[in-house]
Amino acid sequence: MNLEKIMNVLSARGIKSTPMRVVKNNTEFHGLRLCLPDNPTISPVVYYTAEDTTEIFLKKIDSVLNLGSVQINSSNLTNLDYVKDHIFLGIQRNSDDLYYLKKKWLNFELYLQIPLTVKGLDGIGTCKVTAKLLQALGTSEKDLWNFAFINSQSQYTIHSFGDGSFYFVDSSLKTAATALCCPEFFQNFCRTIYEPGCYILPSSTEDLIILPLSYLPYTAENMHRLADMVHTVNQEAVVSEIQLDPVVYYYNYYNNTIEIAATYEKEI
Repeated sequence: MNLEKIMNVLSARGIKSTPMRVVKNNTEFHGLRLCLPDNPTISPVVYYTAEDTTEIFLKKIDSVLNLGSVQINSSNLTNLDYVKDHIFLGIQRNSDDLYYLKKKWLNFELYLQIPLTVKGLDGIGTCKVTAKLLQALGTSEKDLWNFAFINSQSQYTIHSFGDGSFYFVDSSLKTAATALCCPEFFQNFCRTIYEPGCYILPSSTEDLIILPLSYLPYTAENMHRLADMVHTVNQEAVVSEIQLDPVVYYYNYYNNTIEIAATYEKEI
């Protein structure tokens, strides 16, 4: 299969495409993220297999772009009662994009998103909230952020590994890293395991790894080692679109705050 040829064909149609590589449960998936020309806030990903030819993969992409097979249910986007219960936080690296509403937080940025049912893609898509949509909803930006913070906290789940030295956080919307702006979540975690703090490692925008304070002394050397580990995971197993900066965060139970403990430093 000639991926470059496929991307050139899409470019000629005015469709921007970006190669994707995702590793889940030790299985590697490859595909293209498509920027729909009629709606740049929705970017479906189409995956291919080793058996796919150029022609077969183009047909898969065409089936996604075909309005007859992909129907986006956006009827509730301007229904404030619906949005109050279905708006959530998104997270990404800092960007210069001014198309949608966003907020700086620590060393990353948050944005507002609303899940959409997308028939033909076997799942859901999301719509980022723009100033125009905010105006159509007839509410304040502050209220939308408050709704999103509340709704997002209900989506986080935490799992322990092995002897409890490691914990894994995920969310139903694949945006678990947004928990970095919800110290109360980590407060409950530390209270449950009787720890005065914990280290937070964003393995991607989709999930987090938590290490209890008792697992490792809080020293500059240890924090930089953890930051190096995050960097290595980013380079080897996380596609760039869902990477966050290689940073280690520390949650302090006593003052209920999250701070940057260390940032990866490139060797010269």
